[in-house]
Amino acid sequence: MKINRRLFISTASGAAMAALIPGGSYALAMAAGQVAHRILAADKLSFLTEKVAKSVLLIQMDANVARNLEEMMHAHDEFDNILLGFREGKGTSGVDRERFVSVNNALKHVEELWAPYRVAIEEIVEAGSVDDAHSHMILDNDEALEHACHEVVRKLEEAYGDVDIDLALALALDFAGRQRMYTQKICKEIAFTALGKDADEHHKKFKKNATKFGKIIDALINGGNGMITMAKPPSSEAMSALVKLQEQWVAIEPTVTKLDSEAIPAVADIVTFCSEMDAIELTAEDVALQYENAIKATS
Repeated sequence: MKINRRLFISTASGAAMAALIPGGSYALAMAAGQVAHRILAADKLSFLTEKVAKSVLLIQMDANVARNLEEMMHAHDEFDNILLGFREGKGTSGVDRERFVSVNNALKHVEELWAPYRVAIEEIVEAGSVDDAHSHMILDNDEALEHACHEVVRKLEEAYGDVDIDLALALALDFAGRQRMYTQKICKEIAFTALGKDADEHHKKFKKNATKFGKIIDALINGGNGMITMAKPPSSEAMSALVKLQEQWVAIEPTVTKLDSEAIPAVADIVTFCSEMDAIELTAEDVALQYENAIKATS
C-alpha cells in the first residue's frame, strides 16, 4: 500500500505557492530515504530525553558518575544538533531546515520543554552531582518532553505524506526507531525502584515496557502480529541486525524477570543491567540504520 497524497496544482497556482512556501517544490516532494532520515532523527530526540533521565538516576546511585555525566552532556549536544538541523539546516545531523508549519509548531513545543531541561543538564554536569531540585527538573518532565518529541515524528509522517513510501514500511521504520528509546526507558523505570521511589508503579512500567520491547522485535521480524501489520525487514542487513537484537533480548530476559520479582533490587544489579541494555541499544541503533539504508537504496 502506498501513501500518495501529491498535491496537483496549476502553473498559475504553483507560482503563488512557491512564493508562500519556503523552498518551493522541495516542501512538496522529498525522496523516501530523506524522509526516513528526518523521522529517525526526530525519533532520536525521544531516546536522548530518556537517556538523560536514566543517567540522572544512576548518578543518584553514585554509579559510574563520570561516565554518566559525560553521556548526559553528549545527549545534550546531540539534541541541540538535531534541533539546529530542523531549525536552520545547520549542524552535523544531516537534517535540512523544516518547511512545514505543522512540524515547526511541534518542534517549537519541544524547544520550549527542552530549554529548562538542557539548563538542568548543564548545571548537573558543572556541579558533578545531582541535587533534589535538578533531579525533579529532569525526572518530573522527561515524559512530557519525550511525548512532545514523538509528536514531531507524527507530524513529519503526516506532512511528508505526499512522498511515495510504503505505509507498512513507514510503520516498521517508526517502531524500529523507537526501540532505541525503550532501552533507556526500561532502565529508567527499574532504577526508580532501586531508589525506592514509587516502586510498585515503576515496576509496572518496567514490566510493561520490557514486554513491549520484546513484542516489537518479534513484530519487526515477522511483519507484524495479530493486531498490527507492518513490512518485513527491507534488507538482509536489517534482518541480521534484528536477529542479533532478538538474541540479546532473549539472553537478558531472565534478568528482567529477576529484577521485576524484587521489590527493591540491589543497586549493583541495576547498574549491571543498564550496562547490558546499553549494548542492546547499540544494536537497536544499527537496526534503525539498516532500515534507513534500505529505504534510501530504493528511493
